[in-house]
Amino acid sequence: MIPTFYSGDVIYASKYEAVFGEIRRGDIVVFGLDEGGGEGGVGVGASVANQYLFIKRVIGLPGEQVVIKDRKVEIDGKVLNEPYIRPGGKTKIESFENPVLTADADGFVYNIPEGEYFVLGDNREASIDSRSFVNEFVSREEIVGKFVIVSSGVKLPL
Repeated sequence: MIPTFYSGDVIYASKYEAVFGEIRRGDIVVFGLDEGGGEGGVGVGASVANQYLFIKRVIGLPGEQVVIKDRKVEIDGKVLNEPYIRPGGKTKIESFENPVLTADADGFVYNIPEGEYFVLGDNREASIDSRSFVNEFVSREEIVGKFVIVSSGVKLPL
């Protein structure tokens, strides 16, 4: 998630907001996926023992179409303004695309089902996100936290 977060940052996420709040485009969420990067998120109140937790930005909402073409992201035909990605950064598709998808003249097209979200990392050149998950989308039930605040370089007492 560089340049939004850096090593040593302490991220505070709200489970309450994830469960009861609205998830909007641009929100940063925490979610769990199984070891294969597929279905089986941690869910509310579940153990994270066999899960990987991810922190990513919500790009596509339920029912929308996301297209990645010419290193840009389009939502329902409109290019997304993304001031949070690194200056000069572009959305890379060459090495992180899902192997079951193939690009055509329209680019990579993702039609988001109801109750699911399309997420990307802010460091688009090196992010493991919806472009590379077995199931490209993250369900509402897999989201266990919504970003609230970051403290840079703060050490918490154990």
